Amino acid sequence: MNYAMVVALAVLVTPGLMVAQHVVAQQVVAAQDERRAAAKQQEFLTMLGRDQLLSSELIGSPVRALDPERVAADEEGETLGEVKDLVLGGEGAIEGVIIGVGGFLGIGERDIGIGWQVLEILQDPDEYGAYIVLANVDPEAVRDAPAFEHAPEVMDE
Repeated sequence: MNYAMVVALAVLVTPGLMVAQHVVAQQVVAAQDERRAAAKQQEFLTMLGRDQLLSSELIGSPVRALDPERVAADEEGETLGEVKDLVLGGEGAIEGVIIGVGGFLGIGERDIGIGWQVLEILQDPDEYGAYIVLANVDPEAVRDAPAFEHAPEVMDE
């Protein structure tokens, strides 16, 4: 191949490569724009979906043992306590709940943690907007469960 052929080939190929590079750049920009638009749509919530609820609606809800003999979803077992808080993982998913158990009128009550995977959330059939949390745990095990240790408060200095 001589020099003239190389120059001629370069002259013919270069515009095609430039067009291809421009097309790829346009596709990358279009993909980035689509991702930005999708993120912008999800940036703000305007209402709850049918399968969503607020944590404030769940906190304070009674936690009842899931009776393995129950026939219908509204048949509840023994009341174990009430939801005091939610435990969120690093990705923001709920990993469990903290429930207050034992005691009377808050005296002698202690907190325990129960994993999210053993819980079932139901709407309270007697009160609109209220929930009941069913826990697939043995009530005896709950009474003997170790207390949940809250992280010590970090003091501002």
